[in-house]
Formats: sequence, C-alpha cells, structure tokens
Amino acid sequence: MQLSAEAPVPSPLTQDALVAAVMERLLPNLEHQVQNALRQSLQAQLELLLPAVMADLEDAVRSAVREAATHSRDANHS
Repeated sequence: MQLSAEAPVPSPLTQDALVAAVMERLLPNLEHQVQNALRQSLQAQLELLLPAVMADLEDAVRSAVREAATHSRDANHS
C-alpha cells in the first residue's frame, strides 16, 4: 500500500498573503472587542472607586465648611 502524497507546503509568500488577509478581516473585530473589554473593565474599576472618592470629597467639604465657620467666628470676635 502506497502512502498518499503529502499536501504541498505553501510558499512563504503565500503564507504571508494568507496571514495578511486573515489579519485584515479579523483586526477590526478584534480591535472592537478589545475596546469593549477595556471600557467594561474601566467602568467596573470606576464603580468600585466611586464610593471612596465620594467619601473623600464629603470629608473635604465638611472640613472646608468647619474651617470657614471657624474663621468667620474668629473674625466676628475680633
């Protein structure tokens, strides 16, 4: 029994052309998927950080109001 001939190995030029054609088709979709994944990841991170940022902002506002009230009282007593 004779073995069937192996499939011809494509030349490097053919392989390069094939890779280029595949990349041309896949790259826009891949780029879109990466952008969506990054957007979702950033949104999730921001949602986790938001409570801490809001608490820090609230503390800063309270501190500024206390300081302003103290300066106002000091100015009125002078």
